[in-house]
Amino acid sequence: HWFLLEKLSSVLQPFYEATMCGQGHKHTLCRWFTTMDWLLDCTWDAQIDFKEHRMEYDGHEEYAYLEAAACASWEKCEEYYNLADDSAAYYAAQVLLPDKKWWWLHQRFESNENKKYWF
Repeated sequence: HWFLLEKLSSVLQPFYEATMCGQGHKHTLCRWFTTMDWLLDCTWDAQIDFKEHRMEYDGHEEYAYLEAAACASWEKCEEYYNLADDSAAYYAAQVLLPDKKWWWLHQRFESNENKKYWF
């Protein structure tokens, strides 16, 4: 059971960090996409990890529950990401960030045919 608690804690840690980093006056709208990208990556990795554990420990249904929870978490993150995707304000905030400029958009959307024409 300690192993499961450790796994669950490691999956929840990115959400805690994102929440703590988003507090205060120093972070702005421009951090939204990079934070959501990071959370999407973390939850995707959690899905894969729990799926592997479910397959390895076939008789333990707790891994199936954790895999389903990670999948639901990823879907919720994707839902919020897509809502933000509809607003130009998030992209403008990212481009106006002095240390990022267009770099993030190039990195993120270069392979996306629908958004590639933006830059």
